[in-house]
This record gives sequence, structure tokens and C-alpha cells, in this order.
Amino acid sequence: MDLKQKFLEGRVAFEVQESFADSLSLLDENVYLDILVQMKDLCEYVPFKEKIVQTFGGVSNYDGYAYFFELSLINELQHMPFFLDITEISSDDYLDYILENKTIKQVVSGEIDSP
Repeated sequence: MDLKQKFLEGRVAFEVQESFADSLSLLDENVYLDILVQMKDLCEYVPFKEKIVQTFGGVSNYDGYAYFFELSLINELQHMPFFLDITEISSDDYLDYILENKTIKQVVSGEIDSP
């Protein structure tokens, strides 16, 4: 399993699978950069859960287009967050994440205690 390490702003670090990075690189540059910012923000607030894959819904809006996506990651104590997968989802699936209190926006804004 190949890993690529990403550093943003010199303080938040995370790892991604190479296939994850490849999937991001296929997106519009503005959407790609917005998702990276959301990943950085999520890393600061996502709870630690040992050996558990966590999934969160997100949306990136650019030029009148909404790109809905799901991020899967593992966040364990003593390790950097590790992003496994990004998948495009429907707006209905994103609404389900809202109802489950599992959107990136909800986690980052503190609207919920812990997913």
C-alpha cells in the first residue's frame, strides 16, 4: 500500500492512500483545493477511534456546481489521520449524513459533540 504524506500550513499533517490522491487529482482544481482545506479542518476535530473507519459527508461548491462526496479515514492516537477513500455521492446521500450528524461542516463547526 503506497502512501503519500500531505502537509498543510506546516501544522496539520495527514496521510492518504495513493489511490485517494489519484482520485482527488481527477477533480477540478478549485474543488480539489476546497476538499483539501476541508480535510485539514476535519483533522483538527475528528475524534480518535482506534481501528475504526469513520466516514463523513462533504460538499464543495464551485461555479454553481455542488460536488457531494464521502471521506473515509482512520484517526488513532499516536498516528496522523489516514484518509482511505473519497467517493462522489448523491445529494440524497449527503442529506442522510446531515440527519446522522456526520458531515464535515457539522464536525468542524461543533454542531455535534462527537459523531
